[in-house]
Amino acid sequence: MLKLPTRARERFDADQRGNVAVLFAFSMVPLIGLLGGAVDVTRHQRYKVELANALDAAAIALVRRGAKNDAEADDFVTGYVAAMMPGGGEDKMLRMGRFDATAIPGGYRVVADGVMDTAFLPVVGIEEMPLHIETEVMATSGRYEIALALDNTGSMAEHNKIGALRLASNHLIDTLYEEAGSEDRVKLALVPFTTAVNIRGEAFNPDWLDPEGRGLGEHQLDNYEREVSRLDIFEELSNGAVGPDGLPTGWKGCVEARADGHDVDDEAPGSDPATRWTPYLSPDGADGGSGPAYARDNSYLADQTNNRGTAIERLKNVDKYFTPINLAGYRDVFDVDRGPNQSCRGPIVELTIDQERMRDAIDAMEPGGWTHIPQGLAWGWRVLSPSEPFTEGVAYDDTSTQKALVLLSDGKNTFPETYTSYGYRADGRLGPNWNAGVRALNEKVTTLCEAIKAKGIRLYMILLEENDPETKQIFEDCASRDREGKVLYYEVPTAAQLDAAFQDIGKDLTTLRITR
Repeated sequence: MLKLPTRARERFDADQRGNVAVLFAFSMVPLIGLLGGAVDVTRHQRYKVELANALDAAAIALVRRGAKNDAEADDFVTGYVAAMMPGGGEDKMLRMGRFDATAIPGGYRVVADGVMDTAFLPVVGIEEMPLHIETEVMATSGRYEIALALDNTGSMAEHNKIGALRLASNHLIDTLYEEAGSEDRVKLALVPFTTAVNIRGEAFNPDWLDPEGRGLGEHQLDNYEREVSRLDIFEELSNGAVGPDGLPTGWKGCVEARADGHDVDDEAPGSDPATRWTPYLSPDGADGGSGPAYARDNSYLADQTNNRGTAIERLKNVDKYFTPINLAGYRDVFDVDRGPNQSCRGPIVELTIDQERMRDAIDAMEPGGWTHIPQGLAWGWRVLSPSEPFTEGVAYDDTSTQKALVLLSDGKNTFPETYTSYGYRADGRLGPNWNAGVRALNEKVTTLCEAIKAKGIRLYMILLEENDPETKQIFEDCASRDREGKVLYYEVPTAAQLDAAFQDIGKDLTTLRITR
């Protein structure tokens, strides 16, 4: 009889049919924490978005309404947010403290802290998740620094696009300065661009230059048989005449793109020649000789080689620029469509409050040349930057000032055989052919846009009378987005509609804005 209980106990010990249930019971705790935790995290993110939107709306309403003191502002924001939140702010799982509203120059900073009780995470020891939201809203009494990077290429002559651009730009200035006191708070800059940009404005400094092109590295002697100062050539062509900056009057002021990736950055010019800019000089093309057609383009001096040499050899001949007999009768070589300044347009206007100077420069814009959009973007960024080459801009972390860049182009990037800020196509700075060069320029646009937006600069992109799908997508991707997600990209089908786009930008810039 004693054997029966012993056998029963042995059978019980050997039976494993309930182990799975036991193991499942033990695994339920972390499983619930994992699956339920995802629910809690999603709900926490939803609360953050809802609170951020409510806080932005409350701050905007507060700036418009005003308050006698910070305590009254706190009460207003607390009530406003509670009214906007789902359920009237009565969600028992969300516990918010009082909102801290503080007056700042031109607006208010509002900070909110609270916690969200978790539903599932307590099983792993997390009973609540913190919430911290803050925003700043500036009224129109804030400060602005706005750069207009405007296409001045030859195609802007079609359908009087350049005339429509002048008109729309002047109307934008009217909008930006229409509020009382804005004449001291709004700074504007102008960057007319083609394949190159003219930097010889009032703030120009000769120390920014690399006259011999040493910073171009392997491309320094692409079109010269030996090292030579571009400024020395211009001095000869100018018959020794110099301007107030001590440089030859013949050099209009355009510069080539920097090498080593500095064409798409804002590094200040320094001791390294690669950080400085080579004066733009479109070489004198050969009068004859065998070889590629581009080497005979833009001939404005006699070769002085006794009809010897290929077109490339004649192109690279440096002595022709310094032969006195050659220069007689060739002094007038500074036409915008021919000569060493070929395609170079009017100079940059650095950030200024001088409205008339801006208007005069806009009215003086004339079309000519090809399209390198990265040059417009890069110099639009540089005039807004607080560091050299232009230093008129405030620091990037100055929250009282909104920086903005408005870029307009009426076409996609081009890479002609003629001379540009990246030299001749045959020089290979951007690739061996048109397609490779355009692809490289498009990539530079994207790189610049991301760098500009990363500095907190509001980027407006306008495409005028251009249907290229790739360019449209690049511009749309480049443009900033406002707080509501609106893309600040304007596709303008005709010149007649350009003014409306500029007016919309003016209104967007001068309304209440969320700065953080």
